[in-house]
Amino acid sequence: MFIIEPYEENIKIAMEELNELKAKLFIEKSNCFNLLKPYRDKLSEIELKEEKHENILFDLMIAQDLYEDVLEKLCDEIMSLEDN
Repeated sequence: MFIIEPYEENIKIAMEELNELKAKLFIEKSNCFNLLKPYRDKLSEIELKEEKHENILFDLMIAQDLYEDVLEKLCDEIMSLEDN
């Protein structure tokens, strides 16, 4: 019994130190999270703008296709009027 008791005390001390380290790690993780939050927010904002710009570009491409179709029909109409 005399041999086991010092080890039990060492284990108890080690567990307390481990719990302290876990608490410190949690605090550090929270600090890192808080430090990165503005950058994550800015990234989200940029991603939303990028999506909006992609949607605008897509709409412009559709508008260009429609414009080209109308222009082609007008040219065909003009050509048919010239033939008559």
